[in-house]
Amino acid sequence: MARNTKYEALKEIVAEALARGKPVQRIAAMVGVAEDSIYRWLKKPEIKTLLAKKRDAYREKLIGAIEVDASWQSKAWLAERLFREEFPPPTQKQEHAGPGGGPVIFKCEFGHGQAEENGRAE
Repeated sequence: MARNTKYEALKEIVAEALARGKPVQRIAAMVGVAEDSIYRWLKKPEIKTLLAKKRDAYREKLIGAIEVDASWQSKAWLAERLFREEFPPPTQKQEHAGPGGGPVIFKCEFGHGQAEENGRAE
């Protein structure tokens, strides 16, 4: 297959895979071309346009699937992303402390009964 013919045959497949978030490395292996070829293709205006169309279509498909999903979690996820000011995602803060809020003490053994204690972990 000539280079230009191979490009023509694969550009739709590559654009669809990229739009769905697959990494270039996996796509290259899937279609049998070098990663460099895909990166070169991505510089072409026609591929940029095709990829934008594929991403828009995939976005609509995902939103449609979330809208008909019975779980409230999928709707909360979508609301957090579409209406961030009204539905900010929950924040998580993790702190580690020892007994009574003091430092975390850990003990490392190095064989032959030798041990070392360390103070507070940050």
